[in-house]
Amino acid sequence: MVGWHVLPAVYGDSRTYFFTRWTTDGYRKTGCLNKKCTGFKPGNGATIAPGDAITHVPKSPDGPRIVLNLKIVKDGVSGDWLVHCCFDEEPKLIGRFPRSLFSGGLADKATAISFGGAVTAPVADPAPPMGNGYLPISSAAASFSDVQLVDQSGHARRVMKDLSKVETRQGTYGVSNIDDGQFFYGAKVRSGWIVMDSGKLRSPWTIGQELPLP
Repeated sequence: MVGWHVLPAVYGDSRTYFFTRWTTDGYRKTGCLNKKCTGFKPGNGATIAPGDAITHVPKSPDGPRIVLNLKIVKDGVSGDWLVHCCFDEEPKLIGRFPRSLFSGGLADKATAISFGGAVTAPVADPAPPMGNGYLPISSAAASFSDVQLVDQSGHARRVMKDLSKVETRQGTYGVSNIDDGQFFYGAKVRSGWIVMDSGKLRSPWTIGQELPLP
């Protein structure tokens, strides 16, 4: 898993951070966030690393947009999963998930791909926002753009139609249809949305688009 998040319990503040995460068994015995265990290997001279703060996030939802370009492809020689990332330009190689992390599944190929977001909060706290605070009915909402799938021959094709939608909290957090490789997602903060679940931290509410792979 590769992306960006706000996680005060880990970082001690409310800034946005670039992250990686991996597991082979649903985090029962393997896997971790960022560089907390042996796993993701940052590249030499990488412009960004797991756990780095993204410092130029706009202070307001109506501020200038930034584009975080991500690409993950399987190296045909080593079998490693190569992670590319850059802001506002063509993504550059920043590291890899070694093939040796996986047995079956990702050791050979991906069986599904997902794009989306998730939120969680302590029980009885107001539900947090997702994206930039706009609902996905607005073109001002946070979005995934130029969504592509790279096949085993290395050819990329844009995802032009809806995948399998995931909305575990419909009406609160949402995701739009895919149009020309782009979809919008997110939700506003509303004091009336209260997190209710057993335990101290509720299960995440998630949204996104998922694609099973042959």
